[in-house]
Amino acid sequence: TLPTTMDQALESRKTGWFADRGIITINLLLVLCQISSYATGYDGSMMNGLQSLDEWNKFFNQPGASTLALLNAIQNVGQLVSLPFCAFACDYFGRKKTLVFGACIILLGTGLQGGAQNSEFRLFRRLRSDT
Repeated sequence: TLPTTMDQALESRKTGWFADRGIITINLLLVLCQISSYATGYDGSMMNGLQSLDEWNKFFNQPGASTLALLNAIQNVGQLVSLPFCAFACDYFGRKKTLVFGACIILLGTGLQGGAQNSEFRLFRRLRSDT
């Protein structure tokens, strides 16, 4: 009969989980997902902190409430817009390649966002950094 619990499945093995390359690989990929989740929280905190600085507001020409709200929300808009394409990309290219491609887009968007000179440029780059 087939094992029904993890303990039963691992009972006959003489090594631990760290000897299985597949388990190590999936755990490293899960770390990438966790980092992405942490980055979302960090991004929100960073944006709120920046918006409280007089220098930031002066540099971006005193953006109004609707612009500030859009600057914070645009990251989630990018995630929602890209969501339907992710399933197709995972099916066609595989999960690993899709995750790596998404991470490269985030890095590119982050670099471009760092060079933002006005609210519109920053808004577009924040949208691109999370698609």
